[in-house]
Amino acid sequence: MLALGISAALPAAQAQQAPAVATAAPPMYGVARIWQLGSYCQLSLSDGVTPTREYDYVQENGKARRFPDEAAVLNYLYALGWEVLPNGVHEDRYRYLLKRRTP
Repeated sequence: MLALGISAALPAAQAQQAPAVATAAPPMYGVARIWQLGSYCQLSLSDGVTPTREYDYVQENGKARRFPDEAAVLNYLYALGWEVLPNGVHEDRYRYLLKRRTP
């Protein structure tokens, strides 16, 4: 009888517990556009979650960040945790598909 009373109270206690809040995982895929602008490059980055436009460049100190070359941009993306896959060239910009690296 005692076991029956405890087992009946258990579902009620579980129902009163607050559900666990799921933490948002970082996006798995993204797109990068590297713009070649004379002697430097700029990066437009879309993570597939945050709304961005094609000409929204990565900012540094309130200004579009300038990278010395394409390799510097690729190293920056790697440091952010992205695996970079080429996805073509269009005029003065290079496109890349991004995939989050797994630890």
